[in-house]
Amino acid sequence: MKLSVLGVVAAVLISASDASSNVTYGRGSPGCGKKVKHLGSEYFVPKWNVSGVWRQYRTYTPKHYEKDKPVPLLLAFHANAKPQPRFAMQSRFSDPTINPNMMVQYMVAYKKRWVGPTSAHKDANDIEFVARALEVLMNNYCIDVDRVFLTGHAGGGGLANILACHPRLSRHFAGMALMGPTLYQDLNDDFCKGARLPMPVLEAHGLLDETSPYWGEPARTVGAVPAVLDWLRRWVRRNDCDPVPRRSHLVKKAVVSHKYTCQGQFGFVEHITAARQNYNWLTTKSAIDISPVMIDFFNRWVRPGNLSIPLDAKGRFVVDEGPKKPKHTSTKPTRTRSRRPTTLKTSTRPSRTSTSTSPMPTKTKKKASGRGEPTFATFGVDIVSTPPEPSRTKEQPSRQGWPTFATWGVDIVSTLPEPPRTTSGRGEPTFATFGVDIVSTLTEPPRTSPTTTTQ
Repeated sequence: MKLSVLGVVAAVLISASDASSNVTYGRGSPGCGKKVKHLGSEYFVPKWNVSGVWRQYRTYTPKHYEKDKPVPLLLAFHANAKPQPRFAMQSRFSDPTINPNMMVQYMVAYKKRWVGPTSAHKDANDIEFVARALEVLMNNYCIDVDRVFLTGHAGGGGLANILACHPRLSRHFAGMALMGPTLYQDLNDDFCKGARLPMPVLEAHGLLDETSPYWGEPARTVGAVPAVLDWLRRWVRRNDCDPVPRRSHLVKKAVVSHKYTCQGQFGFVEHITAARQNYNWLTTKSAIDISPVMIDFFNRWVRPGNLSIPLDAKGRFVVDEGPKKPKHTSTKPTRTRSRRPTTLKTSTRPSRTSTSTSPMPTKTKKKASGRGEPTFATFGVDIVSTPPEPSRTKEQPSRQGWPTFATWGVDIVSTLPEPPRTTSGRGEPTFATFGVDIVSTLTEPPRTSPTTTTQ
């Protein structure tokens, strides 16, 4: 008898060791291999800007997390007007006795309200917020890319349903479990057009819920809410399920489960009703604790492994690869730089070359005297064009030693008398006149201040 008992114990231990050795892990995200802090606790990620609005989420990492072993991920959305810490306390997804190995990302709504008729901000893009947060987690944690799940309460459940039907994001999720969702937008079969299907669905609802009425409220002033049974039938059709469920009582006369078989998989869609439950999350104080039921549901499903993992050129996870840029071809017009047109700078000062039409005298490049005395430029067009430039001689030096003009060419000197000399204020000789005939026809040359050149 003792041997048989020992044999049973050994068999149990061997089977347990075999089970642990047969644990397989899914495809890991690009964040595998990176060190992670805050194990076994919740951590608020610093706020970051999404579509012009500052957003935030809270992350729970299991205590036994290993950087090289991919773990499932649960995106959790709180109810409208309910803070995230309260939702975490009610759902207890951070409790290792409820959730031993799944990483949880508690999303935080902008001003406590998710997308819908009661949204707090029209520019709070919740879809883009989820997409960017998912990329951050995939690139910094070791996540099983085929086991990412959605859960939500009331308005948060409504957002989870939108994500499960989203044409861009639904491909990343392996299933969803909702508690009393407010299903504002899922009003017809076309709502899920373009989504990745089939999608495992678990929905639990209190029959006394007045916030998200079980029987629906089409004429609701803040947004029409469909009846839960109508919404459920649409998911049964989307997942190609048998329309007749298997009904069972989880709690006698209080909690009823309806499980559907979809493409040969029993319980692929499950609907739970609580007769005496209102809007609140089902906890240990209720007829049934819904959180461990959801974790068990998630552990049964995995996303199809034939779906590719979208990565960018640097190997980072991206929600969608986006349109590919066209390759450069020879037919593509080349971009050329056009030269600026050459512009000639014009000066308002007179030209340095003499012309027969310019009435104004031109300036000659003569060095300025050391005292700032005026210099002679020209004496009319006719004279300048015929006589040569007067030569400088040192026969009659001035008082300070500057050279004076002695002659004005052979022809002029032979006909004109030598002009008399007058003394300037400094005593230097200056030219006064050049004879009656020349003075009567010529104007006095302009006096220009010398330009001092720096050596």
